[in-house]
Amino acid sequence: MEVKLNNVEIKNLYESIIEFQNNNDLLITLSMKLTKVVKELDSHYQEYMEKLRELRQKYGKKDEDGNLIIKDNRIDFEKGDFEKFIKETKEADNLEVEVKFPVHLKLKDFVDDSGRPLKLNAKISYAIEPIIEM
Repeated sequence: MEVKLNNVEIKNLYESIIEFQNNNDLLITLSMKLTKVVKELDSHYQEYMEKLRELRQKYGKKDEDGNLIIKDNRIDFEKGDFEKFIKETKEADNLEVEVKFPVHLKLKDFVDDSGRPLKLNAKISYAIEPIIEM
């Protein structure tokens, strides 16, 4: 199954699947399928996260030692650099990648060991929607 996803969708899918796997006891078949999806997304995810780190380093204000200045859990920017940072971040966010998944996920895969459908929260439901076959 090939799907075109932008970097934000890749990030959400990657992180949501890992969180879902960590917080639920899953049948081995579903767990292995989800692991294969995560493995396929990993290089795209890592590349995107590295791009975001590079942009923070490029545009963020730094102290005399070259460390980013963070105030109230936010990176400080020089005047005008914040707009450049936002523009390039949006470009990175919207970059689309063709991802070829080695497995097909179906809604019927999301069941417990009794065959009852698993409860999916909105975060995982939204994240997996592009890769689920109905």
